[in-house]
Amino acid sequence: MMNFLILGDCKEDLKFTIEGPLSIGEVKTEVEEPVENEEIKIEEKDNEKLRTRLRLKKKKNLKQIQNSTTKVVDNQKKIQKQQLQSLKSLTKNVNSEHAQHLNKIKLKNKQWKIKNLTTRKKLGRGKFEPYEEPVITPKELPASLRCLTSASNSLIQERVKSLQQRNILSIGGANKTTNIKNKLKIKFVEKRSVKSITEDSEII
Repeated sequence: MMNFLILGDCKEDLKFTIEGPLSIGEVKTEVEEPVENEEIKIEEKDNEKLRTRLRLKKKKNLKQIQNSTTKVVDNQKKIQKQQLQSLKSLTKNVNSEHAQHLNKIKLKNKQWKIKNLTTRKKLGRGKFEPYEEPVITPKELPASLRCLTSASNSLIQERVKSLQQRNILSIGGANKTTNIKNKLKIKFVEKRSVKSITEDSEII
């Protein structure tokens, strides 16, 4: 005997048979696969395809970024090499110029020392006048040579001139004239009140 039991609450329809009046037979369930599962599978496949495409795009982008970075790094290395080469040449030029400058300074110092040793420095305001040895005419000659030095030549002047020539004594000269400003003049000024006083005015 066949009995059909349909559950309204459940989505799936269950079919089973009972053989015998009191014996329970095997329950046979037949589940019908819905159409929604197939749609979900198709969507999952599409999603997987999209994921694979996105992965490939990411890989391509990463490769492009890596290539661009490597190019930038290579360019920077080339620029650094060029700068190093230029720095080497610049350092050579700077060192040569520095050596030339030092040689010029040494020559100037030597010339300055030679000038200080050879030339005469000016001490004082006056000009140096070399000592002139006096010449005595035959008429001015004394009778005895003992009186020759005292009468014709003064040893003090000769010593002073030699000291001035050796920059030991200063040479005296005319003093500098300083322009002194004129003193303030006193000026008498009458006030206005004084002008108003006349002969007819009375003293209070």
